[in-house]
Amino acid sequence: MEYCSAFIVKKSSGELWYFFYEKSKGIVGINFCNNKIKNNLIAAESAIDNFTVYINSKDEINIFYEDINGSISVAVPENNTFKNYTLFKRKSENHEKVQFQVAMVRNNIYLFYSISNEYEKDGILVYQTFSESLGWSRPNFIDTIYIEKNKSFSVLKQGEYIFIFYVKHDSRFTLVYRILNTLDKRCSERTIMDYSDFTFLDYEMLLINNSIHGLYIKSQGSFSSLIYTNGSNTEISRQLYINSCAVMYLDNEIYLCWNQGKKLNYINSSEGSVIKTVISPGEIIKAGFISNYSEDKNNTEINSIYIYVKNYIPIVLFADLYIYMGGASDDKYTILLKKFQQKKYKLIKAESEITLKSSEIYNLQQIIKKKDAEITLLNSKLQQLSTEINRLNIIINELKEEKKPGSGLFGFFKGRT
Repeated sequence: MEYCSAFIVKKSSGELWYFFYEKSKGIVGINFCNNKIKNNLIAAESAIDNFTVYINSKDEINIFYEDINGSISVAVPENNTFKNYTLFKRKSENHEKVQFQVAMVRNNIYLFYSISNEYEKDGILVYQTFSESLGWSRPNFIDTIYIEKNKSFSVLKQGEYIFIFYVKHDSRFTLVYRILNTLDKRCSERTIMDYSDFTFLDYEMLLINNSIHGLYIKSQGSFSSLIYTNGSNTEISRQLYINSCAVMYLDNEIYLCWNQGKKLNYINSSEGSVIKTVISPGEIIKAGFISNYSEDKNNTEINSIYIYVKNYIPIVLFADLYIYMGGASDDKYTILLKKFQQKKYKLIKAESEITLKSSEIYNLQQIIKKKDAEITLLNSKLQQLSTEINRLNIIINELKEEKKPGSGLFGFFKGRT
């Protein structure tokens, strides 16, 4: 399953950060603007590749990670560097891998994490809360879950509720979700989204207008199915392999994306089932995307985006996302201009397609006109043949009458004997 081992964070000022993991350095943070690096910092040298990034309403970045000793720690920027703090020390001697997701409700941090032995496929999913007055709570058990190599669950917040998506494995694999009510700390019963005899290779969900929109890759043994879900499940594509998938909501349009090697495929709701493909000049990375920028929050829901990296700068792979990678130098006029250019491009493209369709329609009309003339000519010939057949039938009937007994000369002599 594809995992966001890289994150792009956009602060309310428009300042951009790119966080990723390098084995020799740990977690690295790149502050960039207009395709230029402003700062290159090591955020957590002792980290392993299990981490998540969160930015709160105060624009404070928190990087939750597992360190080489198995402890859960957090890195926060302070004075042009990162300070690291241990939250929970590992008590078990077994090597356990931890995966993280974070949500913020009423200024309280909800830290979700799965714990599993690296040799086992089943683990547990728990959460802890943090408030300034009470500190960290005790772990709260959610469920036993099926552990994928990198990503085993995801969370989405809506008001006072947190949706938790994960996979169960008994006799079959089951993609499910539960809803945590943060007021009474109770979880709903599991809601089943789909079953699989094999596994779910990747999935991503969004909450749009109080409705779940999701995309997931379902292994079918010899091939993979890409399925879109919104109350019902619809197969979008069937391929030998699909690396990962993502769903986005941009300017009132839903985008469904999936990648195969260096190919990024996507469709959007305004163009129906038309599949577009972008070829990446570099390795495609699915990166988490988190933004406090006000212009990004209007009619937009993005949890992850597809990028490639050039000289440590992340570059998005299709034009509809360019405006979301603008830096602090982009004022409101520039943003509006980019959006206008984007809509103008779409309008010109639509007009071009209409012109092309009009030309095709005209050509078809000419073909139909020619065929109509041919049909008219054939109908005329058919009418002539029908008239000739009727004339011949009359002659045949007259000849038959002449050969009947009592007709013609034979009938005359027979009557006089």
